[in-house]
Amino acid sequence: MKTLFKNIFFVSFGESGSRILSFLTTILLIRVFSVEDYGYISIATAIYGYAVLLSVHWLNPFGIKKISSGENADFVTRLTSIRFILALFALIIIIVITLLLDSKSDLQNLVFYFSLSLIPSAFFLDWYFQAKENLKPVALGKLIIASTYFLFCVVALYFKKSVVLVGLAFLFANMICALYLGIDYLKQNKIMYALSIRKWSTILKESLPLSLATVLSQLNVNLPILLIGIFLGAYDAGIFSAAYKLIFFLLMLDRYYYSIFFPAFTRIYNSSKELTEVFFNTTLRITMILLIFVAMLCLIFAEPLITLIFGVEYINSAFVFKLLIFYFIFTIMNSVFSFSLIAIGEERYYLRVIVISLISNAILLFSLINIYGVVGAALSIVLVEFFIMISMIIRFKRFFELKIKKYILQLMALAGIVSIITLYMRNINEIFSVIVGTTVYITGIFLIRLISNNDWTLLKDKIWT
Repeated sequence: MKTLFKNIFFVSFGESGSRILSFLTTILLIRVFSVEDYGYISIATAIYGYAVLLSVHWLNPFGIKKISSGENADFVTRLTSIRFILALFALIIIIVITLLLDSKSDLQNLVFYFSLSLIPSAFFLDWYFQAKENLKPVALGKLIIASTYFLFCVVALYFKKSVVLVGLAFLFANMICALYLGIDYLKQNKIMYALSIRKWSTILKESLPLSLATVLSQLNVNLPILLIGIFLGAYDAGIFSAAYKLIFFLLMLDRYYYSIFFPAFTRIYNSSKELTEVFFNTTLRITMILLIFVAMLCLIFAEPLITLIFGVEYINSAFVFKLLIFYFIFTIMNSVFSFSLIAIGEERYYLRVIVISLISNAILLFSLINIYGVVGAALSIVLVEFFIMISMIIRFKRFFELKIKKYILQLMALAGIVSIITLYMRNINEIFSVIVGTTVYITGIFLIRLISNNDWTLLKDKIWT
């Protein structure tokens, strides 16, 4: 139990700390650069995200599985070597493509420096520590890369306001993180890296089925920014990216479901299907209470929130942010249902849904961006995430009964009352209206017994024991 508590702590600490630091970096860049320049940074980041996913990160689930199954240290060397070769190959392709761009373009230089980070990323060993259930280095690695990136940006931009320096800061942060993880690994294993491509084809073939769903689901993440940059330009990419970054900060909640709910659900399912159903419905109800509350406040205070964080130049991001709040709701709901289905062996169904959603997202984005601009991009990913949620719910109901209809009606009625009170109080004072709205919402939850003592007892006994 001590290991479980430590891992939960380090996952929470690493994820929340790194996301906060990353969000501070975003605010810094938005405040320093113009909307167009920040759009360039967003496009370069999206390109890097695709490159590192397709060349390096897609092998992580396979590596975790093999190490957990008892593979020796030689496997770490072989997998790291393959990751390095794939990263180098991806880097060469990106360099060739960027040479086709305007030689004086800041975007060209940004893409180049961001892409150089593929090399240190190939040597990240976070997957190894995850397989060994030692999450301290993983958490510290996240904090190191986020904090050093932020500090390098602060120092570099103090001397010169140049978007190119942002790419260099990102590269140095990745190098330091790779060095830390490598040193920690060598302390425990005393085995130096050596280039080895022995059995590389076998590793690639074995890893493909396990990693495919992860890769496809991640492809959806950066696709909107990339297509906005292509069809609309850097300014619109910056407007959309500001709202998108704020949503991803809120999606920090998603990691807790992966780290805590997923293993708990798996363990309970293996012991009692009846108890699993009770546990799931209780978790889902508490999730909905939290999501409705966060969404309600974000919808009411979208404009002041955007201008407070990013500045008045990004006021056009407010409406996009309001639409993306529904993406936030559906994504968290999808995590609850998806992790549950994977736990009971429904990976193939999950993969089919992800494939359909990826194709649908590409078609909708292409169509709606050209018609409605950044608003069309937001609508597209909201609709696709809603499709995924409905698909997961339909499949889940084949195995378990959902008992949330009564609670949905009660929760929506309570949210409506609290929204009216908050909107009225907002005319007096915004901070006071948040305090009053929060107090009324929490009081209402307990008055209509949306959460009972039995719910807390169940969660405490099944997760924290």
